[in-house]
Amino acid sequence: MNNDSSSFLSYTDFSYSTALTNTIGFEMNNVINPFLFLTNEIQVDEQDMEIAYITDLGSDKFRLLKPFSLLITKENGEYKTEYSPLELYAFGDSKEDVIDEMKDDLLDLCENIFSQNEDNLGRFPKIWKRIIKSIIA
Repeated sequence: MNNDSSSFLSYTDFSYSTALTNTIGFEMNNVINPFLFLTNEIQVDEQDMEIAYITDLGSDKFRLLKPFSLLITKENGEYKTEYSPLELYAFGDSKEDVIDEMKDDLLDLCENIFSQNEDNLGRFPKIWKRIIKSIIA
Protein backbone atom coordinates (compact mmCIF):
# COMPACT_ATOMS: atom_id res chain seq x y z
CA MET A 1 0.00 0.00 0.00
CA ASN A 2 1.20 3.48 -0.85
CA ASN A 3 1.56 5.62 2.27
CA ASP A 4 2.91 8.79 0.66
CA SER A 5 1.46 12.12 1.75
CA SER A 6 -0.56 12.60 -1.45
CA SER A 7 -3.10 9.91 -0.56
CA PHE A 8 -6.49 11.50 -0.08
CA LEU A 9 -7.66 8.89 2.39
CA SER A 10 -5.19 7.16 4.63
CA TYR A 11 -6.48 4.38 6.82
CA THR A 12 -2.99 3.27 7.75
CA ASP A 13 -1.89 6.56 9.20
CA PHE A 14 0.26 5.85 12.26
CA SER A 15 -1.96 7.36 14.94
CA TYR A 16 -5.07 5.61 13.60
CA SER A 17 -3.27 2.29 13.31
CA THR A 18 -1.68 2.67 16.74
CA ALA A 19 -4.99 3.63 18.34
CA LEU A 20 -6.69 0.58 16.87
CA THR A 21 -3.80 -1.66 17.83
CA ASN A 22 -4.06 -0.42 21.41
CA THR A 23 -7.83 -0.79 21.39
CA ILE A 24 -8.29 -4.14 19.73
CA GLY A 25 -4.86 -5.69 20.19
CA PHE A 26 -3.62 -6.35 16.64
CA GLU A 27 -2.12 -4.44 13.74
CA MET A 28 -4.42 -2.80 11.18
CA ASN A 29 -2.26 -4.26 8.40
CA ASN A 30 -3.71 -7.66 9.30
CA VAL A 31 -7.28 -6.45 8.88
CA ILE A 32 -9.02 -6.46 5.52
CA ASN A 33 -10.75 -3.13 5.13
CA PRO A 34 -12.98 -2.71 2.06
CA PHE A 35 -12.04 0.97 1.83
CA LEU A 36 -8.28 0.51 1.78
CA PHE A 37 -8.25 0.18 -2.00
CA LEU A 38 -9.35 3.80 -2.18
CA THR A 39 -6.06 5.03 -0.79
CA ASN A 40 -4.19 3.63 -3.77
CA GLU A 41 -6.73 4.77 -6.34
CA ILE A 42 -7.48 8.30 -5.15
CA GLN A 43 -4.37 10.41 -5.39
CA VAL A 44 -5.02 14.08 -4.70
CA ASP A 45 -2.26 16.61 -4.33
CA GLU A 46 -2.86 19.07 -1.49
CA GLN A 47 -2.87 21.94 -3.98
CA ASP A 48 -5.76 20.20 -5.77
CA MET A 49 -7.98 20.47 -2.69
CA GLU A 50 -9.83 23.52 -1.47
CA ILE A 51 -12.54 24.19 1.08
CA ALA A 52 -15.28 26.50 -0.16
CA TYR A 53 -17.84 28.06 2.14
CA ILE A 54 -21.35 28.46 0.77
CA THR A 55 -22.97 31.48 2.38
CA ASP A 56 -25.70 32.28 -0.14
CA LEU A 57 -27.77 30.20 -2.54
CA GLY A 58 -28.62 33.09 -4.84
CA SER A 59 -32.34 32.52 -4.35
CA ASP A 60 -35.11 34.84 -3.22
CA LYS A 61 -37.20 31.86 -2.12
CA PHE A 62 -34.60 29.94 -0.04
CA ARG A 63 -31.93 31.40 2.22
CA LEU A 64 -29.19 29.70 4.18
CA LEU A 65 -29.51 29.87 7.95
CA LYS A 66 -25.83 29.08 8.33
CA PRO A 67 -22.96 28.61 5.90
CA PHE A 68 -21.73 25.15 5.05
CA SER A 69 -18.43 23.99 3.67
CA LEU A 70 -17.56 21.87 0.68
CA LEU A 71 -14.28 20.10 0.00
CA ILE A 72 -13.55 20.63 -3.67
CA THR A 73 -11.01 18.31 -5.25
CA LYS A 74 -9.49 18.16 -8.70
CA GLU A 75 -8.87 14.76 -10.22
CA ASN A 76 -7.90 14.11 -13.82
CA GLY A 77 -8.66 17.71 -14.75
CA GLU A 78 -12.19 17.63 -13.33
CA TYR A 79 -13.38 19.39 -10.20
CA LYS A 80 -15.82 17.65 -7.90
CA THR A 81 -17.47 18.02 -4.54
CA GLU A 82 -20.18 16.42 -2.50
CA TYR A 83 -22.56 17.34 0.28
CA SER A 84 -23.00 13.92 1.79
CA PRO A 85 -25.77 14.72 4.33
CA LEU A 86 -28.07 15.25 1.33
CA GLU A 87 -26.29 12.87 -1.04
CA LEU A 88 -25.58 15.68 -3.51
CA TYR A 89 -22.61 15.54 -5.88
CA ALA A 90 -21.34 18.14 -8.32
CA PHE A 91 -18.77 17.99 -11.11
CA GLY A 92 -17.39 20.70 -13.36
CA ASP A 93 -14.53 22.25 -15.29
CA SER A 94 -13.82 24.85 -12.59
CA LYS A 95 -14.34 25.39 -8.88
CA GLU A 96 -16.97 27.99 -9.66
CA ASP A 97 -18.86 25.52 -11.89
CA VAL A 98 -18.89 22.96 -9.08
CA ILE A 99 -20.14 25.48 -6.53
CA ASP A 100 -22.85 26.74 -8.89
CA GLU A 101 -23.95 23.19 -9.71
CA MET A 102 -24.11 22.31 -6.00
CA LYS A 103 -26.24 25.39 -5.30
CA ASP A 104 -28.55 24.54 -8.22
CA ASP A 105 -28.86 20.92 -7.08
CA LEU A 106 -29.62 22.01 -3.53
CA LEU A 107 -32.27 24.48 -4.73
CA ASP A 108 -33.82 21.80 -6.97
CA LEU A 109 -33.92 19.40 -4.02
CA CYS A 110 -35.58 22.08 -1.86
CA GLU A 111 -38.19 22.77 -4.54
CA ASN A 112 -38.95 19.07 -4.95
CA ILE A 113 -39.09 18.19 -1.27
CA PHE A 114 -41.12 21.21 -0.16
CA SER A 115 -43.60 20.79 -3.01
CA GLN A 116 -44.49 17.27 -1.84
CA ASN A 117 -46.95 16.29 0.83
CA GLU A 118 -45.08 14.79 3.78
CA ASP A 119 -47.00 11.52 3.34
CA ASN A 120 -45.66 11.17 -0.22
CA LEU A 121 -42.02 11.42 0.84
CA GLY A 122 -39.97 8.28 1.25
CA ARG A 123 -37.59 7.54 4.11
CA PHE A 124 -34.56 9.41 2.75
CA PRO A 125 -36.45 12.45 1.46
CA LYS A 126 -37.96 12.82 4.95
CA ILE A 127 -34.45 12.77 6.42
CA TRP A 128 -33.24 15.25 3.79
CA LYS A 129 -36.17 17.53 4.57
CA ARG A 130 -35.17 17.64 8.25
CA ILE A 131 -31.57 18.41 7.28
CA ILE A 132 -32.66 21.11 4.83
CA LYS A 133 -34.89 22.73 7.47
CA SER A 134 -31.85 22.97 9.77
CA ILE A 135 -29.78 24.91 7.21
CA ILE A 136 -32.30 26.63 4.92
CA ALA A 137 -35.29 28.90 5.58
